[in-house]
Amino acid sequence: MIEMMDDLRANGRDSRYLKHLGDVLYELKTRTVHGGARVYFFRLGREGYVLVRAEVKQENEATEALLLDTLDVAEAVEKGKARLVPKPREEDTDEDKGQAGKRDKGKRGLVTRWR
Repeated sequence: MIEMMDDLRANGRDSRYLKHLGDVLYELKTRTVHGGARVYFFRLGREGYVLVRAEVKQENEATEALLLDTLDVAEAVEKGKARLVPKPREEDTDEDKGQAGKRDKGKRGLVTRWR
């Protein structure tokens, strides 16, 4: 999964693992005949991606509940019921943690804060 996410970060829409599932929903999927790893996410703006759920399984079908979870998060963010904030890194000092979002957001993950 890490390799797929690195490829998405490096290549964006040209990622070899990227598959558009419709509407705002996307997945990263290893190209195997049976099963494999899948990461479900939605796009945020032109170049942002919010990874929501992931799974590894033998079957070659996505788990519907995970897809619906991803859509729920996307809808909550769109409607303002949830917001994404930069996640401080463990090596950040307490002072840095208070400044999350004012520094390099590209090196932090995003966490969802539900209202």
